[in-house]
Amino acid sequence: MDVWIHRPLAYVLAKALYPTPVSPNLVTLISILFGIAGGACFLASFPYHMLLGGLAIFTSAVFDCADGQLARMRGTSSAFGRMLDGVADLVVSVAAVAARSG
Repeated sequence: MDVWIHRPLAYVLAKALYPTPVSPNLVTLISILFGIAGGACFLASFPYHMLLGGLAIFTSAVFDCADGQLARMRGTSSAFGRMLDGVADLVVSVAAVAARSG
């Protein structure tokens, strides 16, 4: 799924963001927000909450791929960005798994 869906969509997003002032780290933070929103949807009880939670987690994965692609396109990869990306992965994983376990 990552290779065939997330990464191609992330590439389109990164190409669209390339000429803008949006930083790869901001893209990572947006990924975290979508991940937390997905976990919140899983915990909530409203019509289509599971569908919206799944879409939010999916969108988080696309943004998670796009941050690194954007950094590489611009030649702005950094140790901080790699660390932030790892933190984002952890936060999104915990939000999604904890919500589904609760």
